[in-house]
Amino acid sequence: MLKINGKIVTDRNLEKSQKPKRKTKTQEVLEKLIRVGDRGVSVLDYPHGFRLAPHIDLLRKAGHGIETENNFYGKLCRYTLTNERLPF
Repeated sequence: MLKINGKIVTDRNLEKSQKPKRKTKTQEVLEKLIRVGDRGVSVLDYPHGFRLAPHIDLLRKAGHGIETENNFYGKLCRYTLTNERLPF
């Protein structure tokens, strides 16, 4: 339930413009990359079954500089956000 203009309303009677917008998973990945800094993120930082690579790909296509570091086994990658934003 939500309180708007002193009235308690449910999701059913909210207009679309009044509903709070949810973040996309890609936005959440970008925020986490910014928050953790040089430590970076890997798929182990997310719940089981979360596919991180497609979100990294979307962020790269949006122009964010993201470095990939492969581990010794070559199966898991750690992604870090670079300071530069690629110009395309």
